[in-house]
Amino acid sequence: MSQSELQPLIDACEQEPIHIPGGIQPYGAMLAFSPYFSRVLQASANAADFFAVDDIWQASAHSLIDGWVLQQAHEALQFGETLSVEVGGIAYLVYASDSYWVVEAERLAPHHAQTSIRRTLERAIHAFANQQTPQDLLNELTRQVRRVSGFERVMVYQFDADWHGRVTADATGQRLSSMLGHHFPASDIPAQARAMYSHNPFRIIGSATQNPIPLQAAADTLEQTPVNMSAGALRAVSPIHMQYLQNLGVAASSSIGIFNENKLWGIIACHHIEDIWLNVKTREALVLMVQYASQRFFYLEQAATQGYQRQVHKLRDTMARDDARSQTPQQLFDNHAQGWLDVLNADGCCYIEGQQRVCSMGNLPTQTSCRAITAWLNENVQRQPYWSTRNILQSTGLTLQSDDRDFAGLMAVPMYLQGEEPAWLLFYRKEEVEVRSWAGKPEKQVYKGATGDMLGPRKSFAMWQQKVEGQSAPWSDETLFAARDLARDLLVVTDSMHLKSLNEKLACANAKLTELAERDDLTGVWNRRYAEQRLKEGLQKAKRYQHPLSVLLLDLDRFKQINDQHGHNVGDQVLQAVCDEVAGLVRETDIFARWGGEEFIVITSDTRANDALGLAERVRQAVANLQVGDLPKVTVSIGVAEFQHDQTWDSIVERADKAMYRAKQQGRDQVVSDGSNSGSKANADSESA
Repeated sequence: MSQSELQPLIDACEQEPIHIPGGIQPYGAMLAFSPYFSRVLQASANAADFFAVDDIWQASAHSLIDGWVLQQAHEALQFGETLSVEVGGIAYLVYASDSYWVVEAERLAPHHAQTSIRRTLERAIHAFANQQTPQDLLNELTRQVRRVSGFERVMVYQFDADWHGRVTADATGQRLSSMLGHHFPASDIPAQARAMYSHNPFRIIGSATQNPIPLQAAADTLEQTPVNMSAGALRAVSPIHMQYLQNLGVAASSSIGIFNENKLWGIIACHHIEDIWLNVKTREALVLMVQYASQRFFYLEQAATQGYQRQVHKLRDTMARDDARSQTPQQLFDNHAQGWLDVLNADGCCYIEGQQRVCSMGNLPTQTSCRAITAWLNENVQRQPYWSTRNILQSTGLTLQSDDRDFAGLMAVPMYLQGEEPAWLLFYRKEEVEVRSWAGKPEKQVYKGATGDMLGPRKSFAMWQQKVEGQSAPWSDETLFAARDLARDLLVVTDSMHLKSLNEKLACANAKLTELAERDDLTGVWNRRYAEQRLKEGLQKAKRYQHPLSVLLLDLDRFKQINDQHGHNVGDQVLQAVCDEVAGLVRETDIFARWGGEEFIVITSDTRANDALGLAERVRQAVANLQVGDLPKVTVSIGVAEFQHDQTWDSIVERADKAMYRAKQQGRDQVVSDGSNSGSKANADSESA
């Protein structure tokens, strides 16, 4: 069949209403009451025998169910909770389902008392706590689940981004074969089956061959809606899935959802060669066990990620020290790019401006191929922080030169310098041929059903190997984040090379913006009105999201003397020169404005006081290094204050203003933080401000 012919069958399969099967597995009985247990509306066909009554439809809830259970169920259901209790040799599971109050009942076996759930969990938790790597934890989890459940084969089944599954850990007895490393297509666990784990993380199928017990409705009621059994344990099994298990060569199965931040990460899948049903206590113990193991697993994964991040930070710190010595991008590449390749597990990297490869390291495609890739990126990748692919040819549709076809993976980070087209930091990986083992060939099986063609499970699960070519190893999120941060660091260096050009454009832009009300006519920076408005908005956002915000208040030292001795024209030149210098130091997201006269303000969002002090010190040094005509050295005093979340916009400015005047009182040409009595540089000159 063609894909177009298969698609309706695939859609029908994915829409199979497995949550309303109209029956239960033969390990208990089910009653569906109207709210508050007023009367029985639907019941499993075995309910009368199970509860030992002649007429299930005339029986009251109190004649069927222990009164204490009904009382507890009332309280639980009114708070949207489920109830699981054991009374009088019967295990009850009570839950609300649309307009029904549902009771599932399972008879407990004699001598039901087993190893306590507490001891079972303590043993498992102790074993999990001793595992130090994510893989060791998964391996131990499968062993513990197999020990407690008695299932012959227990697997960790991990989903990928497309919901295909792969067995990443396995504990299997001698009567079944291991499926470790095997892949399963997404259609084996379709979307509606995956969604069920959000309602009930545990699913057990006691027999792949026993017929379900149908649900029946009271004869004197109107046509009723099917009972949604998503939250239940006895829910009958789809005939397609029963055939799937039989084709797989197992008689029973169970599964437990593994969640990471409310997203289904994978499942514990269990198989057995004989019919088997787990009691309620064992099921509850297994769910708790998997939940604890999941927390430990994701903690270990996070610890590994943090170790990788420390590597990246160490590399960035080393590069920052070199950057402080005013190295060019090529020098930074020569000194550090090999470290980037090692950390990012890439074969080559290059920095491209326009269509020219400015810097490079390692194995790379030819210039011709790099130009074609860059042109495609400029046209197709909008303003994204990064872009990656495992298969360049497939993702771009480009035809590369024959010598370059073994380059499969690409990670691209745009760097916006000037103009509309960004520069690019590109990392390449070569092709890695993968031999992927599947549990049976992942193809659709079409059967003749009562209403026509229908999809069914594949008949064979014998290992089928697929050779996957033309792709690289996948780029992890941590790798993408690291590349983005490295590109930002490189951007700082590269940007300084374009400073002269940018300043010329900035001067032209400022000339046009002098007519706008939000710009200061003389300096071209934002004016006070604009700064006040943005400060108010910034404080509202800081309060709402609990983000930091800091303010720098700058005042030129002895500016009145400059005007008096050299004239206002020279004074204006000083103001303009200082503004040009400071504008080159603040971030694009910062607000730099003229507050009045020779006083300026910098509003830095998402910035703590320590970082703001660092910026203030860089500003102070830059101004001190200015040479304006024949004037003596120009200096600036700076006050820094961090927003406290119970304050207003004018109070933070007042605090920064007081800090700035302390800087002047202590000698000028220094930075003082609000609440601090020490500046970054002292000046003993006590002339007037």
